[in-house]
Amino acid sequence: MDSSNFTPKVIMLDFYSKSGDSFGVTWQTKEEGKPILEYTDEDDLNFEHPVRVKGECSEGMKAKKNCAVITGIAPGQRCRWRVGDECGVRSADAVFTAPPTGGDKLDFLVFADSQDEDNNGLWWKCAWKDAIGHFPGTRLFAHAGDIVQFSGSHEMWRDMIGNNEEFVSAYPMLPSAGNHDYWHCYLDGYSSTLYSHFNIDLAPQDTSHGIYYSVDIGPVHFTVLSSGDLMETNDKLLPTQVEWLVNDLAAADRAWKIVIIHNPLYSPGKYGARRPVCNAALSLRKQLNGIFAAYGVDMVLCGHDHVLGKSYPIRANSTVQTDFEYVTEKIGGTDAKIMIDPAGSIHFEPGCCGNQNREIEDLTEDFASELEVAESMHDRAVAYAHISIDGDTLCLTFREVSVDDGADVSEFSFGIRKTKKM
Repeated sequence: MDSSNFTPKVIMLDFYSKSGDSFGVTWQTKEEGKPILEYTDEDDLNFEHPVRVKGECSEGMKAKKNCAVITGIAPGQRCRWRVGDECGVRSADAVFTAPPTGGDKLDFLVFADSQDEDNNGLWWKCAWKDAIGHFPGTRLFAHAGDIVQFSGSHEMWRDMIGNNEEFVSAYPMLPSAGNHDYWHCYLDGYSSTLYSHFNIDLAPQDTSHGIYYSVDIGPVHFTVLSSGDLMETNDKLLPTQVEWLVNDLAAADRAWKIVIIHNPLYSPGKYGARRPVCNAALSLRKQLNGIFAAYGVDMVLCGHDHVLGKSYPIRANSTVQTDFEYVTEKIGGTDAKIMIDPAGSIHFEPGCCGNQNREIEDLTEDFASELEVAESMHDRAVAYAHISIDGDTLCLTFREVSVDDGADVSEFSFGIRKTKKM
């Protein structure tokens, strides 16, 4: 037996259950074996008293998909874990801190568009290093889509995740399907390329072009949508996903509601502000703005355009609130507007953490009037956002840093404060 056929690659950690208290683990191997997950307390360095879980194996992309679930970890508990095969192969172990399942505080990161066929994830690694250095309280991260350039390439997943394994195995991920997960030119004939790398307990759905799901973490209800439906409709979500969305948001009971979707509804890039390329964004506005307003969605996080963008609050009828009340306070040493009870959802795009930085469009007045912030990415820089929630206040910091020396390139912060009953 060649044990290298069972060596774990592309090891991912995510949220398995909607309740946010169990964690999906996925890894790829060359051949089908007898996969196993082991997890224990952080101090059990030699795995003398682990929980052992037999994994499940299925067909992946040029590899076998192995998956298992971590359960029974209390919020705040440090969990040491590893995966492998009963033949004796094991991955390096990793440690993560279980995020809160309740309470009123949460810190997390937001990345988008890490795809990078030239540097194998090393640019994303620069963003990670800066983020963990500046925001050590981080407990998880959201990715707004396009983790790799060619989602049908096992090698690109292997290199991207391999070069960032120390981070993606230490912080559970909320993945979102990007166009590189559903545009056929990036798939090499495969389908369900995103779900081939994650283990999430999904509602019944077709995963060919992406996945949709929700998770309650701390004071936040996260709803992750799939803009992969555009492959079938061209300009909107399918009725099945919309029905699921309405039911999901109607049942949500957390103080904050955040939606993640790759294709922007509001963005200063071409997919948000250049006709006819932005037709999908305009159609999604008509389809979703009323739903977001009706169920009190506070923020919509997106990607796709590889720029920095922040909308004004968007009302149910798609009009913007430019006269919102605010106070100026410090966020991480930066003067920031803290919006008081905004009248609609804020749409935010956190730039690009790969090597495909872009410039904003020459915005016409109709698009410019919807955006409070619109900035191009700088050359040889990566960006991300950090969000911190403490009770009635959400604070977001966008950071852009040089991939050459890690120096600060730009920073921007804003906040939301709810004074009305949440």
